[in-house]
Amino acid sequence: MSNLNISIDHQTYFYNTGYREAMNVGSYDSYIFATFETNTLDSFVECCSNRVNLDYREFVVIDKSFVRTNDIIKNFGIPERAEKDLGLMVEVTMRQVTNMLVDYHRGY
Repeated sequence: MSNLNISIDHQTYFYNTGYREAMNVGSYDSYIFATFETNTLDSFVECCSNRVNLDYREFVVIDKSFVRTNDIIKNFGIPERAEKDLGLMVEVTMRQVTNMLVDYHRGY
């Protein structure tokens, strides 16, 4: 892996009813379904490994040659417009989505 310190807003729209409802509004406006919460890649990897009772630091190797000079260090969305116009709020956190993904791949 490269830079575990990048932070992004894990937009969990596939797990939220808001995304599906916005597609049925009949409007051509664009909406961002975001949590307004940033999580580092490090916290995402840690969450995944904790779900299977492993310490990711024993398995993840940082290779500086994979670092991209144009990586966005912090990225987040502001969900206010979707909340105001559609009355929709993100319902699922990054940790919940991570747990669902890990559980799915483990066959739970």
